[in-house]
Amino acid sequence: MQKIILISLLYLAASFYPAFAYIGPGGAVSGIGAFIALVAAILFAILGFFWFPIKRLLRKKEKPADSEESLVEEPESGDIPDVSLVEKDSSEK
Repeated sequence: MQKIILISLLYLAASFYPAFAYIGPGGAVSGIGAFIALVAAILFAILGFFWFPIKRLLRKKEKPADSEESLVEEPESGDIPDVSLVEKDSSEK
């Protein structure tokens, strides 16, 4: 069985004739670009498939030092700009 497959493959390899086809620079660049996009899509799919679960596990292991305090500080009354001054400037024009 293996001899039949080997002989048929050798026959097919020896019987190819040149096509004498011209692709041109535009078609070649398009083909190369499509191949690069395919490879990049496969790599990003693999990266996304493995990276995001690993990132989620790393976040679960990390614990903030001060979990009781809020990370966002609320501004004091003096830190808030006066909105009425802004409205006066735009109405004077």
